Order: sequence, then structure tokens, then C-alpha cells
Amino acid sequence: MESTARQVRDSVKAAVLLLSYVLASCAGSGEETGTGPSPPFPRVVLAESALLAVSPPEERRWGFYQFPDMWRGPGGEIYLAMNVGEDAEVGVHEPTRFFVSRDEGSSWQSISEGEVDFSPGIVTLPSGEEVTFGTERFVYHYSCYGHRKRREISLEELGIHPVARFMDAYKVQVFAQYRYADIPEDLRRFPLARRSGSGSSWQQDFGTVDPSDLLLTVLVSAKNTKGEWHDIPAVVRISPYYQDGSIFRPPDWPKVVLTVSDGTLLWAHSTQDPRFERTFYRVHLLASDDGGRHWKIRGTIADQPELADVGYGCGEQSLERMPNGDLLCVMRTQIGPGLRDPEATNHLAAVRSSDNGFTWSSPRGIAPFSVTPHLRRLGNGAVVMIYGRPGIHLRTSADSGRTWSEALTLVGPPEAKLMAMTPAVRWKMPSQISCSNTDVVINGPDRFLLAYSDFLYRDEAGIRRKAIKVQQVVVQMPPTDR
Repeated sequence: MESTARQVRDSVKAAVLLLSYVLASCAGSGEETGTGPSPPFPRVVLAESALLAVSPPEERRWGFYQFPDMWRGPGGEIYLAMNVGEDAEVGVHEPTRFFVSRDEGSSWQSISEGEVDFSPGIVTLPSGEEVTFGTERFVYHYSCYGHRKRREISLEELGIHPVARFMDAYKVQVFAQYRYADIPEDLRRFPLARRSGSGSSWQQDFGTVDPSDLLLTVLVSAKNTKGEWHDIPAVVRISPYYQDGSIFRPPDWPKVVLTVSDGTLLWAHSTQDPRFERTFYRVHLLASDDGGRHWKIRGTIADQPELADVGYGCGEQSLERMPNGDLLCVMRTQIGPGLRDPEATNHLAAVRSSDNGFTWSSPRGIAPFSVTPHLRRLGNGAVVMIYGRPGIHLRTSADSGRTWSEALTLVGPPEAKLMAMTPAVRWKMPSQISCSNTDVVINGPDRFLLAYSDFLYRDEAGIRRKAIKVQQVVVQMPPTDR
């Protein structure tokens, strides 16, 4: 009886979610609703995608031929890194594969690690001063996992004790939590560099974050592929990305936003919420008014447990200044096996601030999926949002993110079809469609490149393989009334 009742409840909830998002798509989903007609939305034009790499036919392991990172180098070239290994600190990690395009994404060549320019992104202040964070470009799996040697800091040897422990939502990892305030300041600071202008020399410096009640989360136990538990020493493994600094990962561009008025740097930062003994992430806005040297919490972007079961962000949040001057932040909420639990939230949450981040609206779902959201403002005034899992989806806005177009699905079934599936079926879809972890490089006032994985690719013989692709996307603003 209980199983039957649960199936009925699952079906009803799926139907309700489907209806709500179909209605939102027909009228344009948004933060605000009204009785008037929806504004016209920007038009999306897709060019032919570039195929960079394909896996062996039998490759089905999660993490292999996935997780593309893409960035623009200082010379204008565009680099892409592809992970070939486990999506975890332990397990098999083959060398990361790298590619470069020197013609704005039209063609790509495979290159060696030594040919890659890992220079960190440059933030230009209104004064003309330039700032970079970290000692190199942050490339998620390459920087965090893999074959490169990492500096290890033992928290036990420092005499620092955890204040809490919790198991992740997948029930395959156990984490201990430590207060940043208990950690020596020299280990909390991170490297940065600054120069007075593009023609001057870089000067090394450090940034620090006011610890407040922020918590450091450290992996202390995990299951291997055989389901066996292994204890892991309570250490922080410092990537070469910030090996000269601390346990606190510096902000990676473009997750730093420059305010228009006074040059304050803003950083949407996600950490475990100390109010809970279970996994629950919250997002704060950190602000620096001295070019990145000192950061303090300016406001809480999202921390409402009644609206998200396991919290917001988990490191996947995207902050952007809208054409009308507002700040908009979109955040992941599906953290763990939410799709297997019909009661768990799985929406893309959005919040808005009209006072440079001191106060924020209540989080509101604007799409049914939320992994790796990218929020970008283009030069022509269009705003684009990419997100996924299952699949990869794109929406556009012409009114500073207040209303959104119907979703354009780039990989996998349309959102409505996915939402019509039961949660149990939908949970299995990511391993069959795409990892949905994407990256974006803007390459014109009305266009951008999107890097993604496609598990549905078939080669010339019709054999299914994993593939890494880059798609050119053109976004045309609707005509204005004259």
C-alpha cells in the first residue's frame, strides 16, 4: 500500500511539475508575473558544432570524456580542457586532454599540456588597475584532481578539530567541518597579483576573507567503486592553482563581478551552512572595496531551507549584472540524488538585488533543472542562461532576466518530456545524455561558444560514443518599436 501510494504521489507531483513548467514556457518563465503579454524574447541561431574528441566505443564510466573547461587566453586564443578520469579525488585519473582554437572556435587542434597558457583571468578596475586571482587559471578537474603533485596541509598536525561531520546526499562520502576562524591567518590567505596598467609589471599580493561563521569542509571517508569504505586523512590538498597561498580557494574569473559605481568586487560564494548537521549549502555575497585584498560578507544571497532541501550553489552559482543595473544570481539546488527522491527540490533558483548585493529577493525557481548554470549578459543587451541535468538547455531574456523564453534543448529530450518521466527514470538520464557540466566563452556582442559533452553521439559506423563538442550560439535581440 505504501509503495502504491508513493507511486501515485510521484505521478501527481510529476504531472504538476510538468504543467507548471509547460505553462511557464508558453508564457515565458520569470521572476515576476502579470496580466499583460510577455515581452518578445531574443532569437537563438545555432551554427554547426565542432567535434573535438570522441571516446572509445566501450567507454561508459562517469567522469571520462566529460567536464569541459573552456577559457580565452591572453593572446586571444581559446583553450579547452577535457577530463579523462573519475569525478572524485580517488580512482583512475588519466592525463587531462587539451585543445586550442585560434579562429574563434571554428577549428580546434589537440595540444600538449605544456602548450597551454594557464594565465589567470584579468579583472580591470575603474582606475585602470588590473588584478588576477590565484597563480594560474582554475580548471576544475585539472586543478583539483589528477596527476599533479599537491601540497598537503594536515589539520590534525595543526591541532585543529572539526566542529561537525556529515554524510553527503549520495551516501558515499563523509565530511568533517572546520571553522575558518580556527585556522591560522597565513593559511587562510590566497595569492593575487596586481599592476597599475597593462604596460606595467605585476606585483604579488594576497587576499583574505573575513571568516565569520564560514566552514571548511574536508573529505575524511569515502566508498570506492566496490562499495568499500576507506578513511582519508583530514588534509587539505592545495592545488598548484593557489599553492603559494592557502586552504581558501580564491575567486575564479568570471565569478567576480565589478560594480558599476565604485569598483567594488563582488563574489558569490557557497559554503556549508553551520546551522545544519546534514548537507545544506548557502550562498553569500562577498565584497572587496580594496581591489581584492580583503573580503567581507555583504549579504546573504540564499539560505532558505524551506525552499531547497539541500541548499543552494554547492559551488555552482553564477552572478551577473543585468543591463538595468540589478545583480542576478542563479544557483543549483539539485545536489545529490534529488531525482530519486520526489520530495527533493531540483529547480534552478534565481535571486535579484537592486542595491549592489546588500539585500536579495527570495529564491524562486525559473527552470526545472539546475546543474552548472551559466548566466551571461551579451553586448547587445540579451541575457542568456545555460543549465542542465538531465540534458543541456538554454533560455534567453530581453528584460534583464525578469522573464525567460521557452527552453531550447541542445542535448537530450525537451524539458516537458523529461518532466513527464517519473523521478526514478529521470535520474538515470544523465549517464545516457550528457554530464551537463558546460562552459562558456563570449566571442562577440551577440554570440558565445558553449562547450559540452554529448553521450548520444554516433560515429560514421553508427556506434555510440561520448563526445566533446563546442557550439557557436548567436543571440539576436528582438526589434524595438520606433
